[in-house]
Amino acid sequence: MKKYILSILSIAAMGLTACEDVPAPYELNENGTTDPTDSPVIFSEEFASSLGKCSSVATTGDYNWVIDYSCAKITSYDSETKTNNAADVWLVSPQIDLTEVDSACIYFKYILRYANESELSTNYLLCVSNNYEGDVTTATWQTLSFGATNGSDWNTWYECDYVDIPQSYMGGNVTVAIRYIAKNKAATWEVKNFAVYNGSHATYSTNSSNNNNNDDNGDSKVKDDAEQLTIAEFISRADASTVYQVTGVVGTVKNDKYGNYDITDATGSITIYGTHTSTGEAQKFSSLGVSEGDTITLQGTYTLYNTTHEIKDAIYVSHKKGNGSTGGGSTVAPEDGDVITFDFSANCFNITTTKAYEEASFTYGNYTCTCVGSSDAGYYFNSSDKYLMLGKQGASMTLSGFTGTVAKIEIVGTAKASAAVLQNIYVGDVAVSTETKGAQNVTNSYLIADDYRNAGTYTLKVNSKHNTQITKIIIYSTAESSSTTPEVEETPTYSFKASLPDGWKISNVTLPSGVESVWNIDTKYECAKGTGYANSSKNAAEGWLISPSVTISEGVLKIVECGNYFTTSENYAKYAAVKISTDGTSWTDLSLTRTATGTAFNFATTTADLTAYKGQSVQIAFVYTSDTEIAGTWEIQSVTLK
Repeated sequence: MKKYILSILSIAAMGLTACEDVPAPYELNENGTTDPTDSPVIFSEEFASSLGKCSSVATTGDYNWVIDYSCAKITSYDSETKTNNAADVWLVSPQIDLTEVDSACIYFKYILRYANESELSTNYLLCVSNNYEGDVTTATWQTLSFGATNGSDWNTWYECDYVDIPQSYMGGNVTVAIRYIAKNKAATWEVKNFAVYNGSHATYSTNSSNNNNNDDNGDSKVKDDAEQLTIAEFISRADASTVYQVTGVVGTVKNDKYGNYDITDATGSITIYGTHTSTGEAQKFSSLGVSEGDTITLQGTYTLYNTTHEIKDAIYVSHKKGNGSTGGGSTVAPEDGDVITFDFSANCFNITTTKAYEEASFTYGNYTCTCVGSSDAGYYFNSSDKYLMLGKQGASMTLSGFTGTVAKIEIVGTAKASAAVLQNIYVGDVAVSTETKGAQNVTNSYLIADDYRNAGTYTLKVNSKHNTQITKIIIYSTAESSSTTPEVEETPTYSFKASLPDGWKISNVTLPSGVESVWNIDTKYECAKGTGYANSSKNAAEGWLISPSVTISEGVLKIVECGNYFTTSENYAKYAAVKISTDGTSWTDLSLTRTATGTAFNFATTTADLTAYKGQSVQIAFVYTSDTEIAGTWEIQSVTLK
């Protein structure tokens, strides 16, 4: 059977053909499945003239995978208007039968051009699901790493080199998808010769000598008796003649041909100068499928180059993916007890080193860390300066898995962290501690409200337009009682993140020359923005942002706002006024409880008591004015009016 499988490797080298062109005994049935025990090809589509049994599914943007130049192609770049447009488009296979399969892998060829290097691992994805039923948004998808490469021409095709489908999917039906995401940059992606094979990566890949454990003579270079050491132990022994085994998290890959990078564990970091396959082959690091953020196990001897501690010509043993889906993450768990320390400087959760925005979870022992970036700032582990970068307002990090009491949480910042960042601890939408300002080279301490000390899950949210940088989070099971009154984070009635809400209107009273509107929606900073600063100068301006009529039931007005360049809080009150009207004609200034100062872009909550208006229909107006002396910028993110 082994000789039979190896004999078809030449087929892979020439590229796959469409399902209907696969000759006997490799024919597929009409449903895209067959008895895979008799054929190496379980499913394939060439995309030469159609998408075949695959389909294009768009969840964002009016774009689709199409056939062009004998391949499937997707782009959300508009060549006529020369604009990059948001898109999220899936190329989805039919259901593939793996009920009688012990192992399976995915292969395709592609050209990817004009992508941001920082988005290669987040926006161009290979995914698999075992519960897809026609809606990609409700299915559970696991992302498989294939090492997307940004091409430089339209002739060089790269390979997705037989990526293994995880063992947990064997014995059932699966759906495979190629997902294209565009946010700030609209790349072009072309795909052809897509296939699912019966067998693992080691069976087919021409880059692995068809066996990850044997060299050309059938002998493994991996030593079964190599002693496992921590990185600190390995460095301290400084033994240039004895082969030891070490495990750590992969940092920035400086050379993906030879495999030059750093690895880190809880005890320290060391440089890897060249990574050989388990068969001893150099210059084939990319064939191993190792990515930044993965946990890798290596064997090798110590060497010192100038002042750099290195493992030279290390031998690859194994690795786990760093997205938490296949057991990646540190093998050393924190001890449960009175104090639990999460050392983010050692990347204890094995968080990705590539900037990411979408929600992803990472594991460390019995604990889970779930990160979400903001719209304009992502999250990632900075492997050079050793800290977790967490994006601006809207970003969050949730720690879960606590089975005991959490009474106090300390967050240690870095010397480079913004001193203006605002952040707090939440349980769901409830703020259970007091918001602190600045994590710059300090330890911020959060006493958890007494009633929320056994919640099991706690979320750090960034509440200002500043990144936070974290080196450690320390959890205490005992602390003094907290008098903090938990505050529910209310869902806003109106959000200005993407557009002007229904029923709202803008009235321009005085416009600077060449300006179309005083108020505009700023999608980058997700707010309504009013300013009289234009044409590099301060101008006289007046603009009203007016709500629709709302019947007041509870007497609550909350505004998430900030202002800058008003110079003083008094000027902020004067030039950024909030008014109320019961008839849309006569307007009264509201008395505000305002914490925003008008001198910094830090969003804060402003409130007004509308108890006197209960049962009445009212409108709220945000009245911006400016002159040649004061022309600040007023930003409103959301309004709660009830």
